[in-house]
Amino acid sequence: MPDLAGYGYQKCLRVCGPDGRTCNEPMRCKPEVSSGLIVEQYTCPKCGSEYTNRINPGDKSTPKSASPYERREDELVVGDVTLSICSEDAPDGSYIPQEQFFVYRPEVELVAQAVATAEPVMLLGDAGCGKTQLVEWLACQTRTPLFRVNLDEQVTSDDLRGNYESRAGETVGVPGMLTVAMERGLWLLADEANAMTPGQKMFWHSVLDRRMLSIPALKKTVWAHPDFRLFFCQNPTAKGLYAGTSEDNEAFRDRFTYWIRLPYLSPEDELKVVLHHAPGLKFELAQKFIRAAGEVRRANDSTPPRYDGTFSTRAVIRWAMLAIKWGVKRGAELALLSRLEPRDREAMVNIVKLIVPEVDEVQP
Repeated sequence: MPDLAGYGYQKCLRVCGPDGRTCNEPMRCKPEVSSGLIVEQYTCPKCGSEYTNRINPGDKSTPKSASPYERREDELVVGDVTLSICSEDAPDGSYIPQEQFFVYRPEVELVAQAVATAEPVMLLGDAGCGKTQLVEWLACQTRTPLFRVNLDEQVTSDDLRGNYESRAGETVGVPGMLTVAMERGLWLLADEANAMTPGQKMFWHSVLDRRMLSIPALKKTVWAHPDFRLFFCQNPTAKGLYAGTSEDNEAFRDRFTYWIRLPYLSPEDELKVVLHHAPGLKFELAQKFIRAAGEVRRANDSTPPRYDGTFSTRAVIRWAMLAIKWGVKRGAELALLSRLEPRDREAMVNIVKLIVPEVDEVQP
């Protein structure tokens, strides 16, 4: 029987009201043990929110019930880092990300450190591991407007800096998204960074080094507002899975103090995410889906890889939601297998069927 000491206490993390504050009401429950997991079921006495935590006591990385961050009236405390929360009447409020279900992870504190010191951040991780969501969550909690741009070879420096345009018969200077963010002190998330060409990456050097942007077309130089923050996200190129990407050169890489690698969530945390998005899925079946995803990821990381592809948390959620509606077999076909080439399809089926036998019956 697991030791239940230290479990059964948590503060309510639900955001209540238009001011975006966290409820923060203390909650207590009597924890129980089910299938080797410690189960905590809470109902907040203040706002009525309900929580169910399933914790693996054998996993040392799984913390006991305690909020790893605290949102106060005008500041967000993340570990040892304190960030200011923007006022409600701040401009560009429509660009503040909406509240969403989020499982806290240790990398949040690293990103918060970068925000506190105005350092640029590079988040590196497989598709669907939560890179973008982490930045969006932090922007939401601090009520900070966030611009997002997907970088590729079609995005030009003028798109980001700005240029002259003809409007109503007049030629006017129009600032680009980067210029607006730098001037107003907003956050900018530049996604798919390694889809840029080497020449495009050179464009960012002065922004990363000196927080300065030269705009020749508009004959002006922009120095970043103190609140401007810059985040990049990209998938790893080493696996060869992400077509159209390339390795970063040392000149670009060297300009980042915070180069943060995000793994997939732990099975326990991934289980929370899947059950949140697919609450009608049986707990035991959700566990199997996540175990299967883990085995596919390990096969992909092996040398040589036994499967050439990914199995993201997004894919697990899709499978779970479709399994509720159409069954496990049809859900697997729609969510996972239909997009694969025959060789990769066979490899995935051979791995997944050992945990979810229904998948063995799926035919191309």
